[in-house]
Amino acid sequence: MTAVVAAIVETLDELEPHRSAWDELACALGRPLCAPSWMLSWWRHNAPPSASLRTVVATSGGRLVGVAPYFAQTGSRGRTDYRLLGSGVSQRIAPLAEPGLE
Repeated sequence: MTAVVAAIVETLDELEPHRSAWDELACALGRPLCAPSWMLSWWRHNAPPSASLRTVVATSGGRLVGVAPYFAQTGSRGRTDYRLLGSGVSQRIAPLAEPGLE
């Protein structure tokens, strides 16, 4: 097997090339609220104003094998918290990975 390479994606434009494979992975795992259509809509319309997109994309041999769609938010005391997109609104959200590559 080819090595798994992880990268942190910080913009919607950088996520776009992975969107279709992300959707396929969410469907294959039976996680509709983890699909990019839902999570990125939440990001566009409900993300806290001070939040920054921080999505971990894992690839192997050029294909997406995992995605962890987080956002980062720094509080008033300087601590940065990471939460999944849709946190506080959606249940059953989680990072996604191909079975066996969790």
